[in-house]
Amino acid sequence: MDSLKARIGAHIGSVRSIPEGAGALQTILLEARYSFPSLQPRLTTLLQHWREGIRDDLIDAQRLGEVPADLDCDVYADLIIGATRGMTIDRVGPQLDELQRALPSLLCEVVRLR
Repeated sequence: MDSLKARIGAHIGSVRSIPEGAGALQTILLEARYSFPSLQPRLTTLLQHWREGIRDDLIDAQRLGEVPADLDCDVYADLIIGATRGMTIDRVGPQLDELQRALPSLLCEVVRLR
């Protein structure tokens, strides 16, 4: 679970470090989905890499007995991505600092308690 916490924290950290880039990526994701579907394959590949990393962290946590053996790692990877992306969209400055401190542990707890 430490790897998962670090991965979530790093994602939020990148949003904090380069907010303009994070905003641009969110815009491109929406545009690709609705206006420019030709961009979708490239973005899918980008997002799939992040999703697979989260899934792999969850699989490792299963092997270590940190999360239930019957946890659907694919479903929870999607949940974590959605929560992290959604919660970083409208936060700036000190709000992102607090999110980076709290969200990784909170999401790991959600996985453990599912």
